[in-house]
Amino acid sequence: MMNEARFQIFSGVNTNIWNDVWIPSCESGPVKTLLPIPPQAPQLVQELMDKQNHTWKLDSISTFINNDILQSIRCIPISHSSRPDRLVWPWNSSGSYTVKSGYHRFHARQNTDIASHNHSSHVVSEGVWKTIWKVETLPKIKLFLWRALSGSISTRLALFKRKIAKDPICPICEGFEESVEHILFLCPWTQLVWFGSDLSYKVDPRRISTFDRWFEGIISIPGTSRTDGKFLLSFLSFLCWEIWKARCKFVFNGVSPDPRHVITHARDACSEYLAVISKVDARGSLSPVHQVQGTRWSKPSPSYVKLNLDLPPYW
Repeated sequence: MMNEARFQIFSGVNTNIWNDVWIPSCESGPVKTLLPIPPQAPQLVQELMDKQNHTWKLDSISTFINNDILQSIRCIPISHSSRPDRLVWPWNSSGSYTVKSGYHRFHARQNTDIASHNHSSHVVSEGVWKTIWKVETLPKIKLFLWRALSGSISTRLALFKRKIAKDPICPICEGFEESVEHILFLCPWTQLVWFGSDLSYKVDPRRISTFDRWFEGIISIPGTSRTDGKFLLSFLSFLCWEIWKARCKFVFNGVSPDPRHVITHARDACSEYLAVISKVDARGSLSPVHQVQGTRWSKPSPSYVKLNLDLPPYW
């Protein structure tokens, strides 16, 4: 656990540049150097600080570490204080280690290692990609599912790996790293969404490895009719979309996610969409498909402007 702690820099007098953990972008352990460090090189963080001008003097170490780490050092504010640096626990807001936060961090690291292994050792099957584009849902939701499967939505974990976010921790539960799988299934509030939905699905974290493998399991459920399968995939797509929207509302607007509202919005949006393409009855079951006569576009009346939009509110 000591490798997970960090030195918070104040005066820099008691933090070793090469042996201590103090740079935010170094996820675990001291900085990795490009070349052996000569004895005459600076040893203490204090030697890199220009206290008068509040800038970093990095020319003396720039040949030993890469540019990303240099940039990360420049982002560390130089304190006015002359007190010694202190060791902090960066995985909760207080900076103090607790058994609970240590436990959560340990399991988050394990889950990340497993997920990293899974992502690096397999590719998304062709069947999953084809199914995504055939799901009866809004085009923007298909795009969202494609981005989630390819790992390109802006989770905290993804942003942290790109040196954009200061930490990879989920902003809602503050207990685990925020991966795609954590957002959609493993965060405590999203588990309530799945269990409280019409599916009554109880998420088993041990069975959630990657989003695409979960999705592949859904499309291969035995004994599911074609009609039921189409409805299931449509509802799942709207539910995932509403979970993502609720997460973004919390991050950008500070609105706490409500599982009941997410379930209701997903159910209503799915029913409304399917009513247009397949006449869904009041109970939500699919009736025989009827072709809906398309509405032709017409130009607006004089002095009016018509604007057609189909854009997601959060990315």
